[in-house]
Amino acid sequence: MKQLMKIALSICVLLAAEAFAGWTEPVNMGPKINSYELDADPCISTDGKFFFLARSGTGGLQDIYLSEMTDTGWTNSWRMPNPINSNATDEAPFFTRDRTRLYFASDRAGSMGWHDIWYVDYDTLTGEWGEPAVCDTPLNSARSEAAMSLTGENSKIYFHNSGPLGPLTVATWNGANWGNLTWLSTLTETWDEDDPDVTANGNTIYFTRWLLHIGTQIFYSTKYDTCDDCWNEPIRLPDIINDPPAMDPFISHDGTRLYFVAERSGGFGSCDIYYSDYVMDAGDNPDDVTAPLSLKAYPNPFNNTTTITFYVPRTVRGDVELKVYDVRGRVVKSLFASDSSWGPKRVIWEGVTEDNEQAGSGIYFCVLSWRGRILKSATIALIK
Repeated sequence: MKQLMKIALSICVLLAAEAFAGWTEPVNMGPKINSYELDADPCISTDGKFFFLARSGTGGLQDIYLSEMTDTGWTNSWRMPNPINSNATDEAPFFTRDRTRLYFASDRAGSMGWHDIWYVDYDTLTGEWGEPAVCDTPLNSARSEAAMSLTGENSKIYFHNSGPLGPLTVATWNGANWGNLTWLSTLTETWDEDDPDVTANGNTIYFTRWLLHIGTQIFYSTKYDTCDDCWNEPIRLPDIINDPPAMDPFISHDGTRLYFVAERSGGFGSCDIYYSDYVMDAGDNPDDVTAPLSLKAYPNPFNNTTTITFYVPRTVRGDVELKVYDVRGRVVKSLFASDSSWGPKRVIWEGVTEDNEQAGSGIYFCVLSWRGRILKSATIALIK
């Protein structure tokens, strides 16, 4: 009974901590990045030297700007030259993690539809930019494609699509072209989803969703580790990010800093770029490790088997355990012991005990813990 009380108390503490969800108070990027115009679509290079954004146009309706990191900090952001920009709309820059190609969205002459995905190559040795080119079909179409993000190895591109596939779509590089377009149906609820940004390992995606009477909100989802592009139910980021309304998420290469756009008190323009750090100091303060944790069982209630999905944060890899307890606080089944890997996990419980005997009907607690400290808990019901 003491163990059960300990589990229940830890769950209450965890739920209280999840209201903060590990994100620090957002910080304005300052006047070197932001301006009196609308600044949006943040993107930072993996080496931290280039910061790209889109700004209400001085040449076109919207232009791509760049700031560079120096010994004294960021330079004043400046409009990138033509032909990277044009007299049309140029926005949504994404610099590949190998720093060799800048993707962006444009409705300039040569586009196939309202907006298309374009790219321009960058020579890391000379620092020179090539000539922009439009991506071929089927990535682009007669409709609108924009707001793209690529995985670390550039094998998948996630983007906003106004076509029949749905607002959030992924395409796979086949060695010669982008193909195999797939609608991310799990992430679609209002059909007003936009601005996808995927982590380098492709296991977590952030995106904007417009909600009636609320405005734009940033959500995230994690991927099943056993299914390509199978995503868990999206989770809204906490109010510290989303109040006032936020949009245009961009997650840093290491997954610890989120850049986003919002109209907040004390800003420089109609919308500014902010950042928030995710606290994952597991060595000093494990109670802060509360997100992007997830723990779900499906089906629930269940009869024969239930699939349990969860997420192991990068900083607590090792010493992570997933166990099933009964209502008396006794261990029924150990389902997972960390192998030092991190990211989304998936295990199946067949309703049996450690002795491989059938567990009885009733309520059970599925508990994810790290070094004896509970990170997440879920209640599951076994019905015979």
